[in-house]
Amino acid sequence: MKGKNVLRALLASGFMALVFAIPASAGKPDIQKGYIDMTWTWDDNPCGFDIEEHYIGVLKEQIFYDKDGNQVRYQGPAAPYSFTWSHAGNTLEVLISGLYREDIISATEKEVHILGTNQLITVPSFGLVHGMAGHLGFRTELIKQEWVITEEFKLTGVTWLEEWGPICEYLGS
Repeated sequence: MKGKNVLRALLASGFMALVFAIPASAGKPDIQKGYIDMTWTWDDNPCGFDIEEHYIGVLKEQIFYDKDGNQVRYQGPAAPYSFTWSHAGNTLEVLISGLYREDIISATEKEVHILGTNQLITVPSFGLVHGMAGHLGFRTELIKQEWVITEEFKLTGVTWLEEWGPICEYLGS
């Protein structure tokens, strides 16, 4: 599914909701602002070699609660932090903007909405090779400690571009 790559890149934002201290409060959303600097290796990508993903910057997010103080929604802009893919000393910047929102259905299920322009990648001397614009919505479930997309349910105005050849060639060179 196309959303798998978007999910992989943007769940770092959702992960941040788990890292911040979250006080229980009904009514207005709790607004959190924090610095992120996370790096991990993506080994199951289409290139066949490890890609290092790195996020750095300030993340501002809103956390919503029900009347009982349970978290029911997380949302934040998909920027202003930077996101890069690197391998063998080569790095590509991944441009992201728009809104990222998670509606929590249960402890093991949530709906994710990505609105705006996300994951734009331009390979030097080649051009734009990867990206999405529009509204993408999908349902995810926690299966064996990993969030897995189980259904794409909203594709409004989604334009998708995904050319892995130039990405893999640039990063692997």
